[in-house]
Amino acid sequence: MTNFLKTTLSISTENEDIVYNFLRNHGVNGVELKESNLEDEYIANDASVIVDWSKIDVPKNGSQVIYYQDEDNVLVKKDEIEAFLNQNDFKYQIDQDVIPETNWDENWKPYYHALKLTNQIVIKPSWEELADEFSQYQVIEMDPRMAFGSGTHETTRLSAQALNDLDLSNKNGLDLGTGSGVLAIVASLLGAKSVLATDIDEMSTKIAIDNLEHNQIDNVEVIVSDLLKNVPDRKYDFISANLLLDIHELLLPEISKLMGENTDLVISGLVEKQDSRVKEVVNENGLKIAKIYNENGWMAYLLKLA
Repeated sequence: MTNFLKTTLSISTENEDIVYNFLRNHGVNGVELKESNLEDEYIANDASVIVDWSKIDVPKNGSQVIYYQDEDNVLVKKDEIEAFLNQNDFKYQIDQDVIPETNWDENWKPYYHALKLTNQIVIKPSWEELADEFSQYQVIEMDPRMAFGSGTHETTRLSAQALNDLDLSNKNGLDLGTGSGVLAIVASLLGAKSVLATDIDEMSTKIAIDNLEHNQIDNVEVIVSDLLKNVPDRKYDFISANLLLDIHELLLPEISKLMGENTDLVISGLVEKQDSRVKEVVNENGLKIAKIYNENGWMAYLLKLA
């Protein structure tokens, strides 16, 4: 039986983007963010995690960054995250718990509910009945697991909204860093002919395949690939990449080679303060911005060849 190591980092909200990106950059998936205005009553994500925010010098807005790792395959050890936080002079509290696999779903159920991804698609957990307000929506059923992209984070929603704004009918696409496979599923539901979904993490690809099968999606192929290493060198009608800025910087020169005159490229995983650098990288690689999406300081960009 697999046990999961749950780590809760209680930090200032202003530092959550940096911590979040550090974790994703080190291969940690399944990251959740919980924020609270400390001028109001603070309700912790997990009742067992009690935070005295005054002791960690967080006077107004606090965040909990919660992430899960396979206990037998810990990518970021406690001393490593502590070293990173100390190096950046962040105030913090770290709490860790071991969760048996059998308790995984029960641990998530109180915090995971149906969520509108686009004006056409809603995502919901298997244990929850679909509310009447979503009766006309297409439904993705997906339980939170160890892969990034369960729909609860802004970067996933922004990418889904950008895809929703495109005409994907009978188009062939590429989803880089697929995580749970949610964006590939969204593309399929929006009429895509086929999608190649990739992830560097083998566990994520297995979860993505499970999610595809559960939602009866049969036009998405999932492969393990380190960046574009195993991606066929051909033109794609649309490409989605929900990644970190440094990976976008590395990939965009190669991604642009996979684009044709009418290819739509959706990039996300970015924050507002990176906007000027994103625009520089876009221009450097012969691309142009067609549309910008923003939610709570997170950004997604729809790009075309210039």
